[in-house]
Amino acid sequence: MEARDHIVGLLLAAGRSRRFGSDKLLQRLPDCRTVLEASLAPLAAAVDRTLVLVRPGPSPLHELLQEKNIPYLEVPQADDGMGTTLAAGIRATAQARGWLVGLADMPCLQADTAARIAHALEQGALLAAPQHQGRRGHPVGFAACWQPQLAALQGDQGA
Repeated sequence: MEARDHIVGLLLAAGRSRRFGSDKLLQRLPDCRTVLEASLAPLAAAVDRTLVLVRPGPSPLHELLQEKNIPYLEVPQADDGMGTTLAAGIRATAQARGWLVGLADMPCLQADTAARIAHALEQGALLAAPQHQGRRGHPVGFAACWQPQLAALQGDQGA
């Protein structure tokens, strides 16, 4: 299957958790999974390929990803902001048919929500996002036509 046939799940996990006081992505939930694992699961179930975008350097998060054999990309400029991190993921998967972008600190995301957004992309939607009570939610789906704009994001500029 050509890479263009895939919608890639990108999980943004490069934040510092400053307000939380420790790496919130490694916190255990009642089901014993980490916040990162719970956030990744619905995304991974909805697409053929996922990539977790992380800060560079050795860390307990890197150890978890390696232990669980979860593909990840270190983003050297992650401190510049979420836009820079997303752009790095888009560039690393530039041949994708589209992207399902999720946040690593959203462990309550429902698998059905991610699946519906991925399905919308597969059916030709250029953009797709869930809504609840009139507010846009996550994950957000982007078709390949947005690749140049997404790859050019910088700093905390959002998609």
